[in-house]
Amino acid sequence: MGATEPLTVYAARAKTIQTQLTTAGDTASDQDVALQFLAGLPPAYGVINTVLTAGDQPLKIDTMLPKLLPVEQQMQPSTRPKRPHC
Repeated sequence: MGATEPLTVYAARAKTIQTQLTTAGDTASDQDVALQFLAGLPPAYGVINTVLTAGDQPLKIDTMLPKLLPVEQQMQPSTRPKRPHC
């Protein structure tokens, strides 16, 4: 994942690659793609990455994305005006 690449774009790119592999006759399971997707995330996603991979549910990008997006939002610089210190 590129430093400025949105998570949704990165997810779409991973799913496109999965489709291309399937079209070419290779098998790329949702779990395998999800694990590679997580491996490409920056270190800031480390905690949620651990939580997701430690669970007992099969991993899929579509089910992981809603859990990852809040982390991305927290990493965004705040657009609120700063309050002056009194």
